[in-house]
Amino acid sequence: MRNRAPAIALLGMLAALMSLPAVAESRGGEAKRLDSLDQSESDFRVAVAAHRRGDLALAEANYLEAIREDESFVEAMVNLARVQLAVGEPARALHWLDRAERIQPHFPQVAAVRGVVALHSGDAALAMDMLAEANALMPGDADVRVNLGAALIEGGLPARAIGVLSRAVEADPDSPDALFNIGLAHDHAGKAQEAAFFYARFLELVATGDPDRGGVEKRIDELKGERGSDGVQFGEVLAVTSGPLEEKAVNTKEISK
Repeated sequence: MRNRAPAIALLGMLAALMSLPAVAESRGGEAKRLDSLDQSESDFRVAVAAHRRGDLALAEANYLEAIREDESFVEAMVNLARVQLAVGEPARALHWLDRAERIQPHFPQVAAVRGVVALHSGDAALAMDMLAEANALMPGDADVRVNLGAALIEGGLPARAIGVLSRAVEADPDSPDALFNIGLAHDHAGKAQEAAFFYARFLELVATGDPDRGGVEKRIDELKGERGSDGVQFGEVLAVTSGPLEEKAVNTKEISK
């Protein structure tokens, strides 16, 4: 099974508005320019609302309009890159990320989305670098942490992925993305018992039609005859309560370096 990489959270109006006063002041407070910024903000609001409800065509059109009105609107560029990635246009996504980075170097969300582009493109090394940078800049961002864990799995570093994803699960025990990936990390590390627990938790939380549900159910069936590093057969795990197993999962955390 492949990793499950969540989308980076949308940049909403709060993040965008935090930068607007300084931008307006630096441009001399010109009435025409302020009107343009107001229109850009309005277009951005429409784009974010459309993006959240899945209307990517409308979101793209309004992000572009917001950028036309304010050519330094980094937040709009980052969200537009996310739209391009969602519709299978990674090269166009990178164009907007490059443009945003030229305007505001080391903008945290640029690294975060660039890491997801790399992950989708199969470049695990770049994904790990970008997402590690984003995680350092945004240590409280759950999606960045889960994506970093997914990149570490793809890069053949499941032990480090377990360390990162353990913190993600601590922060949100009911995150399907975090549970799936930490299960996958334990699976790649040969820890069938721990993988069993997290796969089972994932199945408890996702709907019947979830695209990864069938693969997880199939993997659980494949693992039933395997034994973990402690010699416990996977099938025996299904008969125990979640308490002892949960404790074991916590005790096997590894620190990401």
